[in-house]
Amino acid sequence: MKTLDKLFISFMLLLQINFFDLINTQTSFLASFTSYSQKKLLLVVAFVYMFIRNAVYGIDYKRKKNYTFFVVLFLVSWAAILLATVTTYGQSVVKTFFVSYYFLLLILYFPLSEVLSSKESWGVLIKIFSNLAFILSMVKIFQSLMISKLGKVFFFMSNNDYVTATSLRFVKLGFTRMPSPTDFVFIALLLMLLSIIADLKVFTQWRYALYIGIYVIFIFLVGQTRSYIIMTILVLLLYILWLINKYFGKDLVILTLGILTVPVLYFVVKFIMNIIFGNSSRGISLSIRQEAVKYYMQNISMHKWFSIGFARDDIFSDLVHNKHIDFVGNVYSYNYDDVGMVGLIAQYGWLGVVNIFIYFLTTISIYIKSHSKYLLLIAFVLLFGSWISTSLFDPQRILYLPLLLVLIDSISDGTLEVDFNGGNGRV
Repeated sequence: MKTLDKLFISFMLLLQINFFDLINTQTSFLASFTSYSQKKLLLVVAFVYMFIRNAVYGIDYKRKKNYTFFVVLFLVSWAAILLATVTTYGQSVVKTFFVSYYFLLLILYFPLSEVLSSKESWGVLIKIFSNLAFILSMVKIFQSLMISKLGKVFFFMSNNDYVTATSLRFVKLGFTRMPSPTDFVFIALLLMLLSIIADLKVFTQWRYALYIGIYVIFIFLVGQTRSYIIMTILVLLLYILWLINKYFGKDLVILTLGILTVPVLYFVVKFIMNIIFGNSSRGISLSIRQEAVKYYMQNISMHKWFSIGFARDDIFSDLVHNKHIDFVGNVYSYNYDDVGMVGLIAQYGWLGVVNIFIYFLTTISIYIKSHSKYLLLIAFVLLFGSWISTSLFDPQRILYLPLLLVLIDSISDGTLEVDFNGGNGRV
């Protein structure tokens, strides 16, 4: 990986995690440019990076990019809905752009496809990503303990994390909940496990163990995000299956464990939910999300081929969030980022369904043709697991989507491959 790529990718990742929240983005002017859900500065940096990289190195048209059609279709769809929203709601183009600008980060798929074209470059990226995630996890674990034990706030954090953490409503084993960094930490865990299975040798064994241990502690005790806990269990289970087959080499072991996976996973998840999330407000949250899914899906044909579009939140709040008051007087509202892939459909409507279908079809086609299906299964935990509630099309997570698409490409074309017996053979 070239120095230019290292610098820009590192800077974009630091922006994604707000420099470990050492910069205050809660009340400063930066809040509207860079924060957990605001990615304007990140988009500017991404376009500067692409411009400089293309000027210096040009574009490699030989590199196979399986998701090219999907990415182009999605960006064209974005432009069509932007113009349709302007016409339908009478919004200005600029105001409408700032509602939906973050979708353009998907264009990073093209430069990342060229940068991450070898095992070595993936090793560099995973090293950068993992080190940042480790520091982030340690900062948040420390902060979580200090808030729950001493009531002291030492670092800045997103508004949502601040309210959740200081309310002390979700304290488990001495840790108060801070969910925002969970996306980054889980993806770091996923990349770490893939690097072990693909024999990239990014770290020493003790550092692998240390990093993975800290990530898991953060996800379970500090992040406390249901979907990521389930996905963490799944990727660790797949990793254990690989270890068993690598060291024992018996198909019967894999078959037996595979048969036991469903019942064991069911009881483990049920146990974790009862222990960690035995809080009535989390049940209410799930109920609200179910109602939100129903509301958004009922309006899929609101404007025939698209749904709500990029309606401004400050003007069309009732339409976007469907705010309502229950019989007790509690005010509830719906959000796109609470309902997974349905959030995309809520904006794109039937055009979104078409995009999702192409996305799904391309992915399944890659899996069928690939010789490294086991690695793809691990990547699919994030790809399909995010469809339920933590969509990669949300502004908080969209930076990870082009990275995931390139990862799947790299597994598909053999850049990353593995043998259950170790080494680099294909499975």
